[in-house]
Amino acid sequence: MTGTKTECCCDLCGEELDRGDVCYRLNGLCVCADCLADYARDYFRTALEVIV
Repeated sequence: MTGTKTECCCDLCGEELDRGDVCYRLNGLCVCADCLADYARDYFRTALEVIV
């Protein structure tokens, strides 16, 4: 047992984030660094276009 206390969890993957960890607060969500690319891909999905 490390003695750390979970402060919040990533809203995308559920990873527990302890005091001293970092996260992104985006549109009311807590997003861990590992999930940032997935969040951005989903957030910008409507801007994706095929080059012809």
